[in-house]
Amino acid sequence: MKYDCPSGEMNWLSVASDVATVVLAIGAVGAYGWYQIEAVIKRRALEAFLKDQLGKRSKDDDGSRSVLFLASKLRLTEDEVIEAGFRSKKIKPVPGFDKETGRADAILFMYDHETSD
Repeated sequence: MKYDCPSGEMNWLSVASDVATVVLAIGAVGAYGWYQIEAVIKRRALEAFLKDQLGKRSKDDDGSRSVLFLASKLRLTEDEVIEAGFRSKKIKPVPGFDKETGRADAILFMYDHETSD
């Protein structure tokens, strides 16, 4: 690339623009990588928690937990729990039904021991 201006000196504005473009690209790749790492950490934490809950369940408990319960236990937002739950191949989403109307009113997640390990 040629950085000459009419007087024959280097155009520092063009050089600064090119450097800024490279720095911005590196920053964007770094931010995307960090986002993916955090997503994996949250997914693994959710999987480990739900797997642990399988061992602590009673006869009437199928191991499913609500999004709100998981968010409070794992210190995540409800959106983060939902995203981690749907990203996982080891976690199965289950609808929670209202006993009076019979309609789904909640999203529950449970560890699917058949597809894991």
